[in-house]
Amino acid sequence: MKYIYHIKPEFFQGNSIVPLNKLKNDFLKLYELFSKKYVGREKLMNRRLPIINCLWNDVIHCSPIDPTIIFENLYKMGF
Repeated sequence: MKYIYHIKPEFFQGNSIVPLNKLKNDFLKLYELFSKKYVGREKLMNRRLPIINCLWNDVIHCSPIDPTIIFENLYKMGF
């Protein structure tokens, strides 16, 4: 069976994953909460992605690899 993974935020509400910029327009309090992870790298929030021509925060970032495997290996490498 094939999967894609997205980490479920601790304060997840509802049953849909939406881009951060959509939260900004529709759910400002949630946007303020989840945009805190970009403190110190705010430039990334305005970065336009080539080919799909949209902003970084208009994209749902997923992985074909189980996040526990990613985190375990990052930990082993000292991150």
